Amino acid sequence: SAAIAYGSGIGFDTIARALQSFESTRERNPGRMNHIENVPFDLYVTWADGPVSTAEIAGFALKTSVSGKKHLLISAAGNRPDSFIRKKAEAVANAFDHFICYEWDDLRGRSEGEVPNLLAEGLLDAGVEEGRINIIPQLENAAARAFSQAGKGDLLVIITFGDKIWQSVDSYLASLT
Repeated sequence: SAAIAYGSGIGFDTIARALQSFESTRERNPGRMNHIENVPFDLYVTWADGPVSTAEIAGFALKTSVSGKKHLLISAAGNRPDSFIRKKAEAVANAFDHFICYEWDDLRGRSEGEVPNLLAEGLLDAGVEEGRINIIPQLENAAARAFSQAGKGDLLVIITFGDKIWQSVDSYLASLT
């Protein structure tokens, strides 16, 4: 976008000010590493579709210092190959202490429960102990479990698609008041 702005005749100073003021908030850039404030743990909501993007999430988690545990709520689009879904999970296996695998509401040709099970298989293949993995197909139930498990000093990253997660986030935030 900076290159397009420059090519359109906007000066470097204006471009620099715009970039410096950018924040990845729910309102300005929904689902892109949005940090949610006013919760007892670090909460991020983001979109990641595949092994490369989930490896970036893993890198973020590994660099993030917390006094507690690191939790991941993860899903995948169903119209991806089995190996793609497993590798997506493998890419984050070394970065989190606890995983909740859920199903995105658009199955895209998959049977119910198939995607969360493939994610769990990928985690197991990468050496994650079975006791650190939960399969909770429905997003609302998976999010509720993640919110109840994350405690003070923890990190919770939610990998999602679309806007449905915000209902769960808003319900959780409302329960804190």
